[in-house]
Amino acid sequence: MALVLLAVAVPDTLGALYQLYSTLPTDAALNDASRFGAGLFGALTVGWGVTLHQLGRGIAVSRAAVIGAVVWFIVDSAASIALGFQWNALSNVGFLSMFLVLLPWRRPR
Repeated sequence: MALVLLAVAVPDTLGALYQLYSTLPTDAALNDASRFGAGLFGALTVGWGVTLHQLGRGIAVSRAAVIGAVVWFIVDSAASIALGFQWNALSNVGFLSMFLVLLPWRRPR
């Protein structure tokens, strides 16, 4: 979540962290695309973290996956919109819709 918050709210701090940990010999500038990438990776990490947390609590795998996917969708779409990449938020709607339809997450009868 820290990557998402840094990318959206304080990009200068994110840039400073990139510079601090960079192994590149040149000074890499933090641009809109790299901020977007940090937001995406942060959202993916949050989604996986929530999924793993749910699994650790004994939640069924399919339900944990749905909960994680919904959390990812909210965080990723909000970050995408905040960073000016609305097209990614729109594509997230399609992905989440297909995920929910195709995943057999309902309990068997």
